[in-house]
Amino acid sequence: MRDVGPLRCYFGASGIQRGHWRLCIGPLILRMFDYGLTLFGQPAAYWGGNFAYADEGSPVLHWGLQQHPLMFVAVAVAITAPMIMFILCWPRKPAAVLAAFIMLAHITGVASWILTSPLWGPVACFALVLFSLSVMEASEEALAAIQVVEPLAAIE
Repeated sequence: MRDVGPLRCYFGASGIQRGHWRLCIGPLILRMFDYGLTLFGQPAAYWGGNFAYADEGSPVLHWGLQQHPLMFVAVAVAITAPMIMFILCWPRKPAAVLAAFIMLAHITGVASWILTSPLWGPVACFALVLFSLSVMEASEEALAAIQVVEPLAAIE
C-alpha cells in the first residue's frame, strides 16, 4: 500500500491490485453506451448547429452539450476519470459499491433514451436488461464483493 496524500491507493507488486481493474469494465461499457445514445438522441436542430436544443438530464452534461458535442465528450471524460481513480484506489467493497451504483445509474440513463420509442422501446428495454446482465457478469467482482446479508451458515 502506498500513501498518496489523503487517498490511499492499493497497488501490488505488478501495479493495480489484482481484480480492481475488472470493477471498471461494467461502469465504462454502460457509461459509453449511455453517452453514445445521448449524442445519437439529440434532435435534428441540435445537429443543425443550434446547440440550445440539447437534450440531457444531467445538468453538467447538458451544459457540455449546449456548448458543443466535443465539449460534451470532454466533460464526460472529466467525469469518468475520477470514477476510475476511485474504483482503482478505494478498498474492494467501497469500490464495488461505487461500480454497481454507476452501472445501475447508466442502465437507467440508457433506458430513458430507449423508452422514447413507443414502438420498439419495451422490446429494446428487455434487450437492455439482458445486455446489462452480461456486462455486470463481465465485472462480476463488482457484484460478488457486495454481500449485504451473510449466509446463515456463517452466522451459526
